[in-house]
Amino acid sequence: MQALVFDPAERNLSFIPSKPIPVISNPDDVIVKIAYSGVCGTDLHIFEGEYPTCKKPLVLGHESCGTVHAIGKEVKDLKVGDRVALDPQSVCYSCEFCREGSPHLCPNNLPSGIFCDGGWAEFCKVSQKQVYVLPHGLSLEKAMLCEPLSCICHGLNRISPVPIGSRILVNGAGIIGNLFCSALHFAGHRDVYVSEPNSARQELNKKSGTGFVVGSPDYLEKQCSELGIDLCIDCSGNAKALEFGMKLLNKGGKLLIFGVAAPETKISVHPFEIYQKELTIYGAALNRFSFQQAIDMMNVLDSWYLDYNNLGIRRYSLKEYKEALNTLKQGEISKVVFVVNEE
Repeated sequence: MQALVFDPAERNLSFIPSKPIPVISNPDDVIVKIAYSGVCGTDLHIFEGEYPTCKKPLVLGHESCGTVHAIGKEVKDLKVGDRVALDPQSVCYSCEFCREGSPHLCPNNLPSGIFCDGGWAEFCKVSQKQVYVLPHGLSLEKAMLCEPLSCICHGLNRISPVPIGSRILVNGAGIIGNLFCSALHFAGHRDVYVSEPNSARQELNKKSGTGFVVGSPDYLEKQCSELGIDLCIDCSGNAKALEFGMKLLNKGGKLLIFGVAAPETKISVHPFEIYQKELTIYGAALNRFSFQQAIDMMNVLDSWYLDYNNLGIRRYSLKEYKEALNTLKQGEISKVVFVVNEE
């Protein structure tokens, strides 16, 4: 099978034209024929050595969907040919976090595509616990977004309730920022501002059709400084962007740190301001029982919310990975998706 293999020692990604197809080795194994697999910002951090990963070469890709190709003898709720999306999390279910209902915080979590082979290949092997059957009306192309949207659902669950009429700032108009905008608009929010220094990505966000105010941080500071904001959702992982959002928060305001910052990134905070304004700072990592929630949301979202062109997503083959990643880094698009086996 064709695959993209990352060597963490060399920080090198290579196209492998002929790699063995994974085989069933455990009774709960499921082998999925991958249709679409996305490139996440976390993958870019992995390339730069800023995010932990497996020590040996592996197939990356933790945002994947496809059809069931083979199943182990103990797999009861899936059958060959089922259209499915893959939750990359592979947790132990025995640590204190798993047993207390927070498996996404499991210290033994070894996500597919980060610590073991993932979806940047024609086939991927996972446990049946990681496999979700898709409703008939949801295409595989759109189902590629299940994993990032599941993380967004977890973030929204963390900061809820967010009353309609709240003034909201979204930092970053990459794919996560644009998906947050889609989810906020769908929920009825209209007083939303999107901070993005890259002019090309500003235009991508404007194409989404939400009608939110989008501009550079300097422009938005003038727009928001008088009335302030009630919620800042940071999708950038950028220290200056985080400090910018905190500065604008009103009393009782919330900050959601969603974007992945480099481990050494630091920001300046003023404890007195947090005390005086009663600010609340949230983190949101992975998804907490929200993968099915994401599927259900996608199944009822109007199609334009998930349209690749509106979201700034561009399709590439595995062989075109160099061009794909260069285009993504230049900010011309918000996301790359590898089309491995089309529907």
